[in-house]
Amino acid sequence: MYLTIDVGGTKTLVALFNHNYKLIGKTKIVTNSSYHHFLKDLKKAIDNLAFYDFDYIGIAMPGIVNSLSGEIIHGGVNLSWENTNPVIDLHKIYSKPVFIGNDANLAGLYESTYFKDSFSRLMYLTISTGIGGSFYVNQQMDSQLASFEPGKIILDHNGQKIEWEKFASGKSIVETYGMFAREIKDESIWKEIAENIAKGLLTIVPVIQPEVITFGGSIGTFFDKYSRYLNQSIAKELDTAIPRPRLIQANKPEEAVVYGCLEMIKLNA
Repeated sequence: MYLTIDVGGTKTLVALFNHNYKLIGKTKIVTNSSYHHFLKDLKKAIDNLAFYDFDYIGIAMPGIVNSLSGEIIHGGVNLSWENTNPVIDLHKIYSKPVFIGNDANLAGLYESTYFKDSFSRLMYLTISTGIGGSFYVNQQMDSQLASFEPGKIILDHNGQKIEWEKFASGKSIVETYGMFAREIKDESIWKEIAENIAKGLLTIVPVIQPEVITFGGSIGTFFDKYSRYLNQSIAKELDTAIPRPRLIQANKPEEAVVYGCLEMIKLNA
């Protein structure tokens, strides 16, 4: 069995796969901002889910992590967990091999594997509490973009210079409109959301020129709500000399990270 953990700034998804790599169970918990309390909540969730024994643990974190030591260097949006080490802590609890990676990198690994027969240059974008991403060429992560943090690019927005994720993430949608994405029915709001997402893409695409961009995360699940407007913005603003990427929903927008954790275990076990 393989236990996989997708730690998000707001929620954490725990999923269990059998030896045939089939998802057999999952549960979701609130991500406690206190690392100590988070570990307690996580253990309870794992113990309730993993009624079968498991052999390996794969955990994905937002922000910057040292995949060799397991140390969290920067916890990303909402999490001040610097200098903590989930690899050591989970190994102490379960005495199992633990592998760790950045959440967007692992989701991109899964997506690049899934779409390997269709695209060679794939960018994965997760839009949830923050904005993260990864870039793969022929199922290999571009080493120059191993710490790719697209949400941190600075853009002009309403007369201010501001990080992209401060006005285009799921968190910013709630702050701006007072609603979660699932509650938005107004087409004009979805058009504005798409235009905000497009601002970042129009900066990134000319530089790395992906063939396809797959959208995951909580906002990725609503891709059909804004994809038309997003494609219109890209078609209108992107220089015609730049190859226009396909924009598609991730194969598993909410579960790509745990499937990526599974791929990480396969590569390392």
